[in-house]
Amino acid sequence: MDAPPAVFGEKLKEQVEGRLSFFDTGKKPQSNKAAMAEALEQYNAVLEKKKGKAAKKSQKGEGSAVEADVAAAAPTKKRG
Repeated sequence: MDAPPAVFGEKLKEQVEGRLSFFDTGKKPQSNKAAMAEALEQYNAVLEKKKGKAAKKSQKGEGSAVEADVAAAAPTKKRG
């Protein structure tokens, strides 16, 4: 099983670094909402890339397990 993408962790690290630099430079850091929106876009791009690879493998008869992993890792929308 592949490790999950580190997109969210990387974005959170960027946020912390931005907030720390705020004290030195006074430059306003990126909002959490904007950072997580970017992370979600990048995460979805990673999933699409994996789906593309899984589709190619399934054409060869090797990708069913990968497709199941990608489907299980896909984020679900919370209704409310």
